[in-house]
Amino acid sequence: MLVRVDFFKGVVQAETGEESVVYWARATSGDIAVFDGAKEACRLEDQGIIVGEEHVTAIDLPDLDQDLVDAVVKRVLLGGYLKKPGIKDKGEAVLFVVVNEALQQLEEIARAEELL
Repeated sequence: MLVRVDFFKGVVQAETGEESVVYWARATSGDIAVFDGAKEACRLEDQGIIVGEEHVTAIDLPDLDQDLVDAVVKRVLLGGYLKKPGIKDKGEAVLFVVVNEALQQLEEIARAEELL
């Protein structure tokens, strides 16, 4: 099964007029978002709150179950990888390296949890 994930950047304007940058991924399980500076990802239920939507890149993740797809997406978003120079419009070649880095970090976390 091939899962396509599109990554975006946008701005959310609060009622106070303050703007926050948001990065999110659109996958088959729904949209997962991280506001700039946040330490946790959340589900993005209403994309209407976002202005200036900008497509950053897209990847295809083959043979991964939905939980692993969600874990990779959250790691990419929380790791700030979409902010790195050279990611925009480079497609899978550049982001593939980032996803591999995220997978390695997830493996390390899993190993550490097994030791506890």
